[in-house]
Amino acid sequence: MVDYSNQPNEEDGMELKKQVCSAKLSNKIKKLGITTPSIFFREWTGAKDDEIEIWQNHKSYYGIDNVNCYTVAELGEMLPYRLGKTAYYLECWKEIAGKWVIEYVHNDHRFSKQRFVEDTEANARAKCLIYLLEHNLLK
Repeated sequence: MVDYSNQPNEEDGMELKKQVCSAKLSNKIKKLGITTPSIFFREWTGAKDDEIEIWQNHKSYYGIDNVNCYTVAELGEMLPYRLGKTAYYLECWKEIAGKWVIEYVHNDHRFSKQRFVEDTEANARAKCLIYLLEHNLLK
């Protein structure tokens, strides 16, 4: 498990648990069949948000009980820029209020396929991935 005593505080940088998706969302992604390796993981589905471990020697040997903790970058690689051959493309931004927004927007900017608003970018991206998987929109 990661020792948070050596982790940066809010003034020094971002905590690791804010850079990876929550335990609940990690579990949901696993349940939907995604086992793409991640550099971080939780040992089991009952692990808490801050119980994050890193693979030794950067090798990802996925155990049946392990749950990948996908980072913002890893989730970004899983999300397509466009939804198939549609006119919907991915947008991501941070609102003035501090919330992260991810959505697939139509080319004319009048329509949005679905909007995800979360406290962390990782959770917004994870919710978007879950939506795409549940609605068979990833091809």
